[in-house]
Amino acid sequence: MTQASRRNVLLRLAGAVVGLVVVVALAITGGLMVGERTPAGPAGADDHATAPACNAALPQDVIEAAVPSAVLDAADEGPLSDGTITTCAWSATEGPARALTLAFSVYFTDSAAETTGEELATTRLERLTDASGADGTESVDSLGDGVLVWPDSAIPGSAQTVFRDKNLVVRVWYSGTRSDNDAPLPYTDARDTVVDLAEQLASSL
Repeated sequence: MTQASRRNVLLRLAGAVVGLVVVVALAITGGLMVGERTPAGPAGADDHATAPACNAALPQDVIEAAVPSAVLDAADEGPLSDGTITTCAWSATEGPARALTLAFSVYFTDSAAETTGEELATTRLERLTDASGADGTESVDSLGDGVLVWPDSAIPGSAQTVFRDKNLVVRVWYSGTRSDNDAPLPYTDARDTVVDLAEQLASSL
């Protein structure tokens, strides 16, 4: 398989992950029903009013250490019934095929203040981690209580984790092939990269 072919495969995989992140988020929060609900907006009491911009989420050199000669393939934002979701996806243009996807879900306190944005984010994190259910799931204490990292069983050579900062939920997904052949990246390598990137993201929030 050529480098271009490998990159195209990972682009499709990353696109599928981005789509899945959006679909799952909409399903969990109830989505937006036409004519019934409007997108939520910041209530003023939430720590995060917006998600980090894709070009500012992580330094470029940090991204390129994981994704050689990274190019930003997707930077999309959409509404949730109780917040917004921003997705960012990069792929490698040189070296082994690698792909990185970040999804930032910001949850807002409702207008009646019955449920805070932080409470909504906590529920979202719990549901995502409960749904992981993959062999090889491990705790990541450095990212908070209950945070897990696990392999994506549908995509060999990949790993993902989800953590929370106040009313912001961050999902990090990474996949690739080995440097010396087209075989999937060892899970331990993908796991370590995901955890390192997530820790750097957490420290910058």
